[in-house]
Amino acid sequence: MTNGILAGLVSVTAGCNDYEPWAAAVVGAIGSLVYIGSTRFIAKIKVDDPLEATQVHGFCGCWGVIAVAFFAKDKGIFYGADGSGKLLGIQCVGCISIIAWVVVTCGLFFYISMANGYLRLKEGDEILGGDIHYFGPLEFCGNLYQYDLEEGI
Repeated sequence: MTNGILAGLVSVTAGCNDYEPWAAAVVGAIGSLVYIGSTRFIAKIKVDDPLEATQVHGFCGCWGVIAVAFFAKDKGIFYGADGSGKLLGIQCVGCISIIAWVVVTCGLFFYISMANGYLRLKEGDEILGGDIHYFGPLEFCGNLYQYDLEEGI
């Protein structure tokens, strides 16, 4: 539910200073639908994004940027403004530019992390959880759980 609310807020952000209140409500509502659809899409292609940041900020952010061309008062397509088609093109180019930047920078980060063995935990560490791997043994009710960080067991 919280991500649905965030999806609406992220969707409205790009044009918040150019929207009438009704338009902001419509853009936010459509943003929540974009979030639901993108969540299903990301699950279908089996991408692991436990925080759903891609869905909330990526997909809904792109929707929000494109929505400016439709809902911006005095400039948008729904207001019949001159040059609103050009504004839609500019907004789409902006989204493509942002996506390209993210793909390049994240691609470099993930490549370097994978090459240095930092992208994933060892299987044993992954099963037990990252907390033990990063923070060591846990003390619980006076009992110390032993964990061999080298062996992963």
